[in-house]
Amino acid sequence: MHRAVVLWGCWVAVLVAVVVTALRVMLEQRGRRRQHVQRADEWRRRRRQAVETPDRPKDGCSADAQAAHETFSSSTRPVHVVVVLGSGGHTTEMLALLRGDHGLWGLPADAPPVDVSFVYAATDRRTPTWRQRFAEALPPSWRVLGWHAIPRAREVGQNWLSTVFTSVAALLASWRLLLWWWWRSQTPWLGRQRPPACSFPAVIICNGPGTCIPLCAAAWMMRVLRRIGNGGGALCPTTDRPRLVFVETVARVQHLSVSGRCLYGCADRVIVQWAPLARRYPLCEFYGRLV
Repeated sequence: MHRAVVLWGCWVAVLVAVVVTALRVMLEQRGRRRQHVQRADEWRRRRRQAVETPDRPKDGCSADAQAAHETFSSSTRPVHVVVVLGSGGHTTEMLALLRGDHGLWGLPADAPPVDVSFVYAATDRRTPTWRQRFAEALPPSWRVLGWHAIPRAREVGQNWLSTVFTSVAALLASWRLLLWWWWRSQTPWLGRQRPPACSFPAVIICNGPGTCIPLCAAAWMMRVLRRIGNGGGALCPTTDRPRLVFVETVARVQHLSVSGRCLYGCADRVIVQWAPLARRYPLCEFYGRLV
């Protein structure tokens, strides 16, 4: 009886620690996101002044240049960016966001090269055929590390009871993928043919497909476990990354999508493309139309 009480007490203590740490992480993220929203408002104000006063030098930043500068300017080694692709319209929008000529990233001239990994659903047969399009659309300094398929959390029309099991399988696959990236960034490759070296992902960017939910959840859980482990030696070996950047699809005007509502509380950046969404959700950044 005494042993059972002690065991239950340990489980309750662990659960309380996880909940408290998760709340702390969410509160810290909300504070940073409020700063990003203020910067977005300032950016739009400067753009309006530049349009109203043509003789003033215009702000040459692209839609999310602030995020790009914060992420890349302080790094001297290639930065690893993970891009989550959906099927159909989500992939088309992501292709437009990542274009090197007028895409999402307004990188400084001295920015280090970027390593990009693409993640898509294992049952998606269309997205892998777009590899050449993405290779041609990316900026010259971007290097494609690989394409990774993970199980889909829920198929269209799938029974909600079976969704629990497929979601757990997708979450475990996402954990395995993140740990594999960490292992490649820390451990020398012992095989004869070594894949391209990479660092642990610094950014996970997604625009709404359901495939992004398990991957973002695994990344956020890693952040919580590292905070509990006070350095991550025992519970989680990674740093306080990757940052989660969610760009809402242009098709959403009044309400966030299901993926957007799921990531609204835990993502580092939530960017919307319509003013009504920014007014309804105060922690969303609005830079105008991105695609």
